[in-house]
Amino acid sequence: MRASGMAAAVATAACARNPPPADAATGPTQARTVPLSSVYLLLESEAPPPDTAVTLSAGRPRHILFRTAHNDREVVADLYFGEQAFQASPGTPVPVTIRPAPGTYGLVLTAGAPFAKGGEITFKYAVHFLQPPESVGKYPNHVLFEHALVVGRLAAGGQIDLLPSIRPAADNLRAPADSPGTYVVAAPR
Repeated sequence: MRASGMAAAVATAACARNPPPADAATGPTQARTVPLSSVYLLLESEAPPPDTAVTLSAGRPRHILFRTAHNDREVVADLYFGEQAFQASPGTPVPVTIRPAPGTYGLVLTAGAPFAKGGEITFKYAVHFLQPPESVGKYPNHVLFEHALVVGRLAAGGQIDLLPSIRPAADNLRAPADSPGTYVVAAPR
């Protein structure tokens, strides 16, 4: 009886020092712009996905799945464009191209029409990702690293816009995709 009481006290103390990570119920992360050197970028562990090019019809909601070239055809990212995503008349063809972002778990998004409300991007990183080795000092295991991840968009001048990100499911991270650019997954240094 005494041993189990001691174990419970140790477990309670351990939980008090290491609270569980926040979940999606806490709301999106805070948007901010920081130097690119102040984040660790999530890395791609395998060959990057092939380029994906599709033509959407403005005014019609559409998902585009960006998949690996591996036999498993895993989804790396799901891009959603709603009815008002583009500044184009309904029915206008809008070419959209998605390419892998070199050296990172990310993508480069371009479109043949200016964005209006834009869309949203959901990165799915259950497989084919790699924690950067230099991040192990701050995040000694992949679980701690994963809970610090946010979606970012590379900006001019060596900056990155960290976007308001939520976790709609395990190993998923969602943020607005309201302009063309390079979208990546990152954790603060």
